[in-house]
Amino acid sequence: MEAQPVIKEVLKKVKPSKKEEEHEITLAEKIKETLEKALPKNYSARITGSVAKGTFLKNSADLDIFILVPKNVKKEKLPEIVKTAVKKAFPKNKNEVKYAEHPYVRLYGFDRKVDIVPAYDITFIEERASAVDRSILHTGYIKGKIKDWQKDEVRLLKQFLKVHDLYGAEIRVQGFSGYLCELLIIKYGDFISLLKSACNWSFPIAIDIEKYYQSDKEIVERFRTQNITVVDPVDKNRDVSAIVSDEVIYRFIVIARKFIRKPSKTFFERKEFDSRRVKSYLKRHANLFSLSFNKPEIVDDILWGQLRKLGKRIVKYLEDNDFTILDYHIRCRKNKVVILLESLEKELPNKIPVMGPQIIFEKHVEAFKKVHRNSVLFIKNGRMIATEDRRIMKFENALKEFIKNGKDLPCYLQKNIKNSKISSKADLGILKEYFFWRKVFRE
Repeated sequence: MEAQPVIKEVLKKVKPSKKEEEHEITLAEKIKETLEKALPKNYSARITGSVAKGTFLKNSADLDIFILVPKNVKKEKLPEIVKTAVKKAFPKNKNEVKYAEHPYVRLYGFDRKVDIVPAYDITFIEERASAVDRSILHTGYIKGKIKDWQKDEVRLLKQFLKVHDLYGAEIRVQGFSGYLCELLIIKYGDFISLLKSACNWSFPIAIDIEKYYQSDKEIVERFRTQNITVVDPVDKNRDVSAIVSDEVIYRFIVIARKFIRKPSKTFFERKEFDSRRVKSYLKRHANLFSLSFNKPEIVDDILWGQLRKLGKRIVKYLEDNDFTILDYHIRCRKNKVVILLESLEKELPNKIPVMGPQIIFEKHVEAFKKVHRNSVLFIKNGRMIATEDRRIMKFENALKEFIKNGKDLPCYLQKNIKNSKISSKADLGILKEYFFWRKVFRE
């Protein structure tokens, strides 16, 4: 099947109607105007994000409205400014303070998520005082650069990524942001051209739409690029793709190849992993273990940063103890954190080889023999080898040892992980998520 008929069919489902688009813009303008009436005269509000840029998906038009404050206002006053303004403008609506680089307010009661974010009113990137200040410049850049027909191409890309859990710049996801999607479409022209290019990506890749740098080599050296760098058109010192993990990029390439090879609307439709297939997948996978503990009550971005560090430390510890870790998966489910680990071994042999010196070095050989006098000694390829009793053989015991000696654990997790539960059986929901990620490489 050719790609174009598929794309036309998908767009009918993901593109908002003219009526819906007008409704979203009208609602955004109404909220903005109400908010501005509650602000001092030298303050203003501005609509940003996908609604402002016209790239939002059907039934997912979350609003981002920025309160722009003068540059002479102290940063520590921003949270109180936005909270006061929201409370004054919308006294009957529920609101909640959230945290990014600095606090913002989430406003409820409009059948969608509305985030009210404080930022400085800047014209040039050199004036910025916080990371969110760029967002105003991002919105202006995309609105001035993207063609009307390319907005649908962005929608296709967003839907494609969302369905495969590759969309979102949160630390939890480490995926493609909406802004990155827009820049990629501007760079490659359209959705299909992007996917065809991705099929043949050879790393490192440098994308510099505004040509700030003289060569790709200069970008690679400047950003120490491992896979892909997308230079921010409004800030030449920032890599828009920095948050995207290697796994997300590699997965995107694999799915792009599959779509180009055999286009289908199923690539744009989210389907949960079939529970009936879990047993067959379990037979094909190695040994799966789960480590679960109570979720700390901290901000998601901090929590996920700590969890990723924890996952890497656990894997390193297990590999240092000779276990072959094929993969791991971290998920928060309600009030629990679950880390799923796939190991080639459940239990290691009770003996471990210790490499000794070459036979030609007599003094070193004699010293080695004294140290390992109770061991069986061998000569292999001209070297002495001793066999010693292995200290940790079972996978569960290795995990318990890691937790017991957890002095290097992330500070926010130390208390919770001490009471963790280790099991060779994982929750069905976790298994379905884990297998969903990996089925793409098989099918």
